[in-house]
Amino acid sequence: MREQFRAELTQDGQFFPRGEDWKRWKEISPRGWYMFSPRKEGPPRKLNQNGLYWLRCEVLGRQNEVNLSKSGVHEYLMRAAGYAVPKKLRGETIYDRESSAALTMAEFSHLMKQQDILADFCNEGRLPEHYMELPTT
Repeated sequence: MREQFRAELTQDGQFFPRGEDWKRWKEISPRGWYMFSPRKEGPPRKLNQNGLYWLRCEVLGRQNEVNLSKSGVHEYLMRAAGYAVPKKLRGETIYDRESSAALTMAEFSHLMKQQDILADFCNEGRLPEHYMELPTT
C-alpha cells in the first residue's frame, strides 16, 4: 500500500508528520516497518520542460565559448544554480547534488534561467546576426 502524507524536516534531519493524512495513514496501516520517501512540496517539473532543457544544454555545449558535452553543461548549470554542494573527499573538492528529477517546476525554471545567462555570455562580443538563440518551445 502506498500512502502519502506531509511532514516537516528539522535541521537535524528528523521528519515530523502532520495533518489529517498522517492520522488516517496511521489508522489504516498494518503494524511493521515502513519506508519513507521524502520529496519536495510543489509541482514537479514537466517532461516537455525536461526535453527542452536537454536540447538547450546540447546547443550551449556546441558553442566555442563552452565546448562541453550536454552532461558537462548540465553539471556546470547545477553548480551555477546552487544545486550542488562542494565537499572535500581525500583533499579534493567534489560536488554533491541531488538529481534534477527531484527539482520542482520553479527550481527547474531557475536552472533554465542559468542557461539564458550562459547564452548571454556566449553572445558577448558577437554581432547580432551571429547571436546564438536558445530554443524556447
